[in-house]
Amino acid sequence: MLWPTHSFYTLWLMLGSCVPAVTGAAKKPTNNSHRDQNTRPPNVILLLAEDMGLGDLACYGHPYARTPNLDRLAAEGTRFTRFYVAGATCNPSRSGIMSSRNPATIPNYQADFGFPENMPTITKLLHDAGYKVGHVGKWHIGPIHENTTENLGMDEVKITGGTVSNSAGKDARVYENGIDFIERHKDVPFYLNLWSHVAHSPVKPGKELLREFDDVEVKRSDFDRYMQKKFDSAQKLGGENAVNTGMRRYLADIWGMDLMIGRLMDKLDELGIRDNTILAFTADHGAAPILVDKQSTPTSMMGWGGGLKGSKHTFYEGGLRVPFILRWPGHIPAGKVNDKSIVSALDWLPTICNLAGVSIDRDMFDGENVADIWLGEKQRSRKDPLFWKFSRESSERAVVYGKWKLFASRQGRFSLHELDHDSAESEDLTEKVPEIASEMKQSLLKWEQSLPSQYCNMKQGCETPIPFDGSSRPIYVGPPQILVADGAGSIQKPPFDYESYADEVSKINDAVLPSGIGKSDSTLGPTPMPTTAPTSTRKQEEEEKVSYDGEDLYDIEGTLKPSSKPNASTQKEEEQHSETSDSGTPAYRYPTASPVFAVTPTSSVDLLSPLVDGDSAKSPSKQQSKDQDKKVAEEDAHGEADNVNDTEWQPDPAVTSSAEITQRARGLSLITGCAVALSVFVLCWAETAALY
Repeated sequence: MLWPTHSFYTLWLMLGSCVPAVTGAAKKPTNNSHRDQNTRPPNVILLLAEDMGLGDLACYGHPYARTPNLDRLAAEGTRFTRFYVAGATCNPSRSGIMSSRNPATIPNYQADFGFPENMPTITKLLHDAGYKVGHVGKWHIGPIHENTTENLGMDEVKITGGTVSNSAGKDARVYENGIDFIERHKDVPFYLNLWSHVAHSPVKPGKELLREFDDVEVKRSDFDRYMQKKFDSAQKLGGENAVNTGMRRYLADIWGMDLMIGRLMDKLDELGIRDNTILAFTADHGAAPILVDKQSTPTSMMGWGGGLKGSKHTFYEGGLRVPFILRWPGHIPAGKVNDKSIVSALDWLPTICNLAGVSIDRDMFDGENVADIWLGEKQRSRKDPLFWKFSRESSERAVVYGKWKLFASRQGRFSLHELDHDSAESEDLTEKVPEIASEMKQSLLKWEQSLPSQYCNMKQGCETPIPFDGSSRPIYVGPPQILVADGAGSIQKPPFDYESYADEVSKINDAVLPSGIGKSDSTLGPTPMPTTAPTSTRKQEEEEKVSYDGEDLYDIEGTLKPSSKPNASTQKEEEQHSETSDSGTPAYRYPTASPVFAVTPTSSVDLLSPLVDGDSAKSPSKQQSKDQDKKVAEEDAHGEADNVNDTEWQPDPAVTSSAEITQRARGLSLITGCAVALSVFVLCWAETAALY
């Protein structure tokens, strides 16, 4: 019996309908995705340290640090020197990483209330794309419960506290839990947040770690003038040998973390997944200042900004710029130092999604896709300016665009800095280039007008969060109009004698900045420092004590205030190996009833008057400023303490995951499609039999 040709065609088409059910329809990546769709998406691991200065690692120029594994990571990947955090304290920085939203655009303090419902996060986006998602270590973005983890797309969560009595370092448990997650999910694409506690207070490494640094004797000439203030504070609090003792403890704390990073890197090699894993290391913000009665080990807080002014709690470069090291073998250049490109923690989400082939709505985020910068294809900077503001009505502000930075104090003072040659923020150029200063001010004003008119923080008595739609799009603020970026992301020269200015600033920075920080230097490892430190006027020192140390520890004569001297409880705590824990924060859900939160623009007069005219009537008083300083300094104590009790939530095994549901649906589609094809085949056969 002969078969008609059309029957074979029909059969072929029907059987072809089974193929999509077998393979599954992959989610379309963005048009400019850098991922090869024929390969498995890369695994992603984010190692996030705490309170770490830009100069705290050997590969970033520290003269005494011993960080062989992070140095190896840098040698096998790319390290950046102009990476900016999303916030100058823990919660805003972490929230910005997860959501790619500037923390100041959210009216409710997320350490109290968590993420607004429907707000996209990196964990949710990757989970929905088929990734296994885990989080271990510190959290500090609101309460953790089943609904939280489900909304954030996290398959496994283990909040692990730092253990100062652990001989392997206070982050040993964090890394052990992270390695366990990697081992169990090595055969599927996974995303892991591994957020450790080093170098947050308390800094009390065990004797085994301390022995490595018995030979360290600090030469003060190895450090810049900003670090001299920290040394002075330590000596006033702990005596003549406090600097050596504190430095040894601090370096041992970091070394303990580095050893655990080495174990994790070795595990990736052992499992054979090194080449398909994006491994990133960074910190939540700059090094912590010495704060009496706010830290259990104030003299051990020896974090170094690598020549940058400021620290945690400030919007100076030392509070905002931190180490950033990326490794993805075969994709990210090895042994490269990128000291030109401005990139941000806000860019983490859109860039990772691009490399993973996950489509996103660009307008939902403040971050940018900078995959071409990570991969070494272009040495440019992000296209839009970066802004900072604390989540309260009265706050410092800052904006960075290209090589220009404008800092605005609460008292209404502006200072403009050219960061290519003055990353130490030594000279104010507001009067030398008024056009640029004015344009940067207008850009900052435009951004401030888009922010909430009020904020909700439990510590300030606000218990009910302000209604806010997490799916709303942030208001876009473009770059300053007068500053036109060229293809490399640099800015056109300002209208003044640029070369003379650069020579003037370089004389200061030659003594302030170590080689390799903010300069073109492809070498890895510690570099020598000049033998002399610059001097500064008494007026400069008095002005900087508050901004750098977080609170004024000294009176006008330079004598340590009585209230700043360590008390008996502080001294006793120095001798104890204690663990702290997160306070139990009640679970809150954002109100969904209308009206949805709407921005009420602030009058331009209210914003510009104190900034441009220095109107003292509209600026906070000195006492108000000190009160605000204390609030900022106490932010860590509000829901940020290290965790002692491990908290773990995992989905009920009986509840089928979204990935399993998808797989079952594909199997059902296969069966259904083949059944239909078989039925059509039988009908065609019957038709043929009737004809012949």
